[in-house]
Amino acid sequence: MVDTPRQYATTDSVAVKKVPQDFIATASQIGTSLGYEISGTDITKNAVQLSDNEGLTMGVLVGKVRQASVTLTLQPGGRQIKIELQLYGNFDQANQAAADGRIARLKIALANRFE
Repeated sequence: MVDTPRQYATTDSVAVKKVPQDFIATASQIGTSLGYEISGTDITKNAVQLSDNEGLTMGVLVGKVRQASVTLTLQPGGRQIKIELQLYGNFDQANQAAADGRIARLKIALANRFE
């Protein structure tokens, strides 16, 4: 059974109690702990890009496609972290429910780390 891949994007933010001292390194650690790979950093914008990919093997074997891209950006003042999420996939991997779950996990991990 084949399902057509779809795209879904959303933006959210999380307030943090403590101003992060080394945001890029800490956000990178949080991302990897949640299963993401570091796909880029932007020191001038104080941002980290994370990615998660199902892999070519899964796509070829069972037709399942999943790719997620997350950008975490520390906002001016250091008390807000912007979360930008883009999903691409099939079999309910790229919809609001999938995005809500990823955003919730990120918000919890960020808030816990910077409390």
